[in-house]
Amino acid sequence: MKQTEIDNLEEMYNHYHGLCFVCQNKATERAHILGQGKTSRKMYGDSNVDNPLSWLPTCQRHNALVDISQNIIAGRSICKIIESIFIDSEKRRLIENIVRKNIKRKEGKNGR
Repeated sequence: MKQTEIDNLEEMYNHYHGLCFVCQNKATERAHILGQGKTSRKMYGDSNVDNPLSWLPTCQRHNALVDISQNIIAGRSICKIIESIFIDSEKRRLIENIVRKNIKRKEGKNGR
């Protein structure tokens, strides 16, 4: 892992106070909002998939819940936000809102 990636991870965990984005328990993992697979990389681009703004801290239980890759409209919206000229704090807030809506959609499908 490169130093810039370590610094970005540290910044992400500090921003969320080391807590899971979904349940507020201790975060143990970095979840990629845009999945790391071949299909996601082809659809959204390496620079968006690897961008620190497309990471969120999660506990192991909620890692998959943050993945938005199958929701193409939301995924493309996130890419547009990452590529926009907004400041990072505004980008993060917009991305968080999209992820929260997608989590509610997923939980609704599973009857939670």
